[in-house]
Amino acid sequence: MASARAFINLLSQLPDLRVIPRTSAFRYKGREADLKTVGHDLNVRTVLTGKLIQRADRLVVQTELVDVANDAQLWGGQFNRKLDDIFEVQEELARQISESLRLRLTPEDQKRLGKIYTTNPEAYQDYLKGRYWWGKRTEEGLHTAIGHIQQAIAKDPSYALAYDGLADCYVGLGGLNSVAPKEAYPKARDAALKALELDETLAEAHSSLGLVKYRFDWDWQGAEREFQRAIALNPSYA
Repeated sequence: MASARAFINLLSQLPDLRVIPRTSAFRYKGREADLKTVGHDLNVRTVLTGKLIQRADRLVVQTELVDVANDAQLWGGQFNRKLDDIFEVQEELARQISESLRLRLTPEDQKRLGKIYTTNPEAYQDYLKGRYWWGKRTEEGLHTAIGHIQQAIAKDPSYALAYDGLADCYVGLGGLNSVAPKEAYPKARDAALKALELDETLAEAHSSLGLVKYRFDWDWQGAEREFQRAIALNPSYA
C-alpha cells in the first residue's frame, strides 16, 4: 500500500517543518537501521517510523516519533480502523505529530490538513498505485500508472489529484520519448488544466502545467508563473 507517499505529502504542508522527500527516506525501507545514524545521514532531528498492514477491510497503523538527537520517544500510537477511514487516520496522525513537535497551526493550516481530495477509498487506492508506478520513472511503469489513475478517475471524475497524476505520467512519457512529445504533452496539458478546473489551489497541478509550458511550449514566462504559483501554494512541494 502506497499511503506513505500521501502521508509524506501531507506532512510537507505543515508550517515550519522540513520533511525529507520520499526518494531519500525510502532508501531505509525494509532495513534495520539505527535511528541516530538515519537522523545524521538525513540531517534531521526527528524520525517517524511506522508499519502499515492491511487485513481484509481493516487498516492497522503502528507508528512512533523519535527525537534522534536525545534518543527519546516524542509520541507513539496505534490505529486499527476500517479501510474507509484512511483519510481520518492520516489527518489524525498529522495532528498528533504537529502537537508533539509543538507546531502552531493556523486555521488555514488546519483546513489544509483536513482537506480530502476524494471520498472514494477505491479511487484513492488506485491513485496511490498509480503514483507508485509513476515513481519508477520507466516506460512500463508510466503506462501501468496511467491504467491505475484512469481507474481512479472513472470511480471519481472529480478527483483533481488523479488528473494531475495523469498529467505527470504523460510528462514523463514525453520526456522519455516513449510517446511522441506532440502527443504526450498536449495530453499532459489537458489533464493538468482539468485538475485546476476542479481545484485551482492544487500546487501539484500548477507544477505539472509549468512543466508542459517549459518543456513543450517553450513559454518561459508562463512556466515561471505556474511554478511560482505552485511554490506559493505549497512551499514544501519539491
